[in-house]
Amino acid sequence: MKLNGFSSLLNGDSESQSREDNKIELLGCPFGGNNCKKQLAVINNSYTDSAKYQNEKNYQKAIELLKSAYYKTHELQKTSCVKCAGLFRTTITKSLEDMHKELERMSTGIFRNKRYYGVYVEAGNALKELSQQD
Repeated sequence: MKLNGFSSLLNGDSESQSREDNKIELLGCPFGGNNCKKQLAVINNSYTDSAKYQNEKNYQKAIELLKSAYYKTHELQKTSCVKCAGLFRTTITKSLEDMHKELERMSTGIFRNKRYYGVYVEAGNALKELSQQD
């Protein structure tokens, strides 16, 4: 398993984004990913769409999609899928943490923008919610 273009997605590298649609890809899976094709497709779609919404400053929708992707990882219950599911959750949580930090910078300090404060709080609540799941 590996993360395709994960850092380039966060940095907005459009060439990498157009080249690789799936940000989470399985490598070395003993079952060739047959146990998780449906879940992985949903996780990838939610993760990619979340990044698009984040770039458009629609943080509310981005948070919802990351939470949805996170909960979808819990459907991967087979023993061979536990490591991958953990990596997926870590990746999703890291993205949400990065978004939360971005929102904190925009909603606090001298040049704060009050319109992002509510979604900043929501991102923090989502992080707490997800951390309680594990």
